[in-house]
Amino acid sequence: MNAGPPEEALDDGEEALQADIDEFVTLDRKGPWKLALLVARRVTPGEGTGVRIDRQPRSGLHAFRRISAGEFARRASANPRRVIALLDAWNRLAADGVVPPAADLRPDTTIEPPDTGEYPFYGKNGYYRSWEATGLSTERRDAVEKEAEKSGTRPSAITYVMTHPTAVKTALLADEATRKAARQALEEFEARQAAADAEDRAAAAEVAGERQREYDSEQDDISRAERDAYAAQAREAGEGSQAGASRTSSTPWPRSAWPPRGRWRC
Repeated sequence: MNAGPPEEALDDGEEALQADIDEFVTLDRKGPWKLALLVARRVTPGEGTGVRIDRQPRSGLHAFRRISAGEFARRASANPRRVIALLDAWNRLAADGVVPPAADLRPDTTIEPPDTGEYPFYGKNGYYRSWEATGLSTERRDAVEKEAEKSGTRPSAITYVMTHPTAVKTALLADEATRKAARQALEEFEARQAAADAEDRAAAAEVAGERQREYDSEQDDISRAERDAYAAQAREAGEGSQAGASRTSSTPWPRSAWPPRGRWRC
């Protein structure tokens, strides 16, 4: 039995291929902002991580539901902090006048998500602060932003390292380049600490010196006042002695105090 000619594979065509590529580009460039839009449209601003569901009345009889970040995260199997970070990213963009604020959004209003090429979502100048979704304290976030600016590193990369200590330990054990970077970081940290300690000691010495100068000035003032008081007392005593001597020399002896006549002979 002769086999028939092989069936030709059906080509779905260049148009279908380009459609998938275009969809990829759209998701890649606008996907993050699309996520932020969905959160901003359905999460109640300032509602925290509660579970209350509200109906927000709008024009006429129309209403739509907004829920808390916690409830949204629960239903989406996401981290509540990430939901809040997405909401904050949208509101930062709104503050620049690019999109409406989250509180003004409606599900029936069509909004084209911004292009990340023009309005970056991630990265150093991005509107999304991924480290805010990690639960770091304000003090640690401030430290991350400060060091990231100094080194030109993305805060999100620093935060990832900080929140994965086991991975840091493993990298140090496995890689010499990582150990070298860690040693350099520790040396720089110790140098900074030494410089800070020197500045603190210099500041303390300056304060102590200022206090000593103030004390010495006060003592000089006291000594000067005491010397002036002693001099005044001496002047008063001297003036009193001169006045007494003057009165004594100008007062005549009474006749009863004169010696009898005839007794002046020598």
